[in-house]
Amino acid sequence: MPSPITRQDIQHCTSERAFERGQRYWEQGRVRELRLEGGQPEVAVSARTLGNQEYEQRIVIGNDEYGVEIDGRCSCPVAYNCKHVVAACLAMMHAGDELFEPTGTGDDALIEGWLDGLVRAGARPGSTDAQTSEELLVWVLAPLEDVFEAHPGRDLHHHQVQPRLVRRHATGGLSRGRTIRIANLADDWQRPSCALPDDIEIAQLLAATAHPAGDATPLAGRSGAWILDTLLDEGRLYWQSSEQAPLRRAGVRTLQLEWSRQSDGALYLSTAVSDAQLVAVEPPLYVDPEHGVMGRIDSRGLNGAQLRQLRASPSIPPARAARLAAALSRTEGLAVIPVPPAVSVRANTGNTPRACLRLGRGPRADSRCMYLEFAYADERVPALPRESVTTVPTDAGDIVEVERSLGDEQRALDRLLEIDGLETLPAMFGIGHNALAFVDSPELEASRWAAFLALVVMEIVLGID
Repeated sequence: MPSPITRQDIQHCTSERAFERGQRYWEQGRVRELRLEGGQPEVAVSARTLGNQEYEQRIVIGNDEYGVEIDGRCSCPVAYNCKHVVAACLAMMHAGDELFEPTGTGDDALIEGWLDGLVRAGARPGSTDAQTSEELLVWVLAPLEDVFEAHPGRDLHHHQVQPRLVRRHATGGLSRGRTIRIANLADDWQRPSCALPDDIEIAQLLAATAHPAGDATPLAGRSGAWILDTLLDEGRLYWQSSEQAPLRRAGVRTLQLEWSRQSDGALYLSTAVSDAQLVAVEPPLYVDPEHGVMGRIDSRGLNGAQLRQLRASPSIPPARAARLAAALSRTEGLAVIPVPPAVSVRANTGNTPRACLRLGRGPRADSRCMYLEFAYADERVPALPRESVTTVPTDAGDIVEVERSLGDEQRALDRLLEIDGLETLPAMFGIGHNALAFVDSPELEASRWAAFLALVVMEIVLGID
């Protein structure tokens, strides 16, 4: 006899959530036993379905004035018409005549389902055999921008992985797909049917450490390395887009540590891997987007937590370099960190400031302004910020500490502002300069610039005695 129920009957008698989850259970082969216990006018079936543990179901199928009625009892906490009942009903529906023959028990259908599940379980994770649905689940690795610290020359990216549902193109390759939330992948009832056991474990691991405000979880520690290694071996890890080829494993690269200098002469420790981004998991990894490869780092004995600490190193004033070198020599376990280079610091004191004006673009496209600086012998410092000592790096790599006379500088600025129409524009231009301009109509502004150039420039150039 044919199956007494249809897919629509099961959907009508159960909740949408129970049906979706039960269908997934049936597809995963979790119905372990199915037995016919009664015939017409009602059909009674008993079953065993595997959820978090094994549950027993007894399902009675009858008809009333409204159509088919399913009365499904289960030993799980939900107890009635739950996802386990749905899975058993779907198994019953697909068993068809084999289950409802007078002498049949549906064992052949159960055996076939069990063997199919066994084959799928043995398939290589991430392979075509393991992901047989039209959609595939892959993972995209990308920098986590909201925790990126912008320092010149520093590789301070953190990284995250995001799952994406994609499809295969008929001509090869994968579609761009759509991102799914890690929380949905970790949740049993919202999970796509193409998710593999590794996907579920990765999602649950990331969900457990995710920030409450979202899915952005920086990869770190041994769990981060395990996630990347697993996806890399399965060929399902992509750099920023699934439309590219998946990342491949490559050989070991060596960590490079060296001291670099900022524009103000301060030193910082640069941590880098040749042509690659550092991924500070444990053990540390690198990703080379240009060549589409990822591999391990010879971190010279430093672990992932130490690398993150190194990448957050503060800027070291040149005058403190010698003290840092001495501290490094006394600290055990840090021999791998290079000693900062010796920096010659020279003092520029007792010199009288000379006002210097540099012509530049003004607040309008057709206007001009002047940037005010002060020369102390051979070193020039901007008018802003006003500080008693300004550090000036030289082309030779040395440092000059210029002792400034702020009173003389202010008197020079006051003298300039006595000129009719000349105003300061510090808020409209970059920090580090005082911008001065004639702000008026273009015609009057032009005449004032002419008078200024004729009467004032020579005095400014000669000094402010």
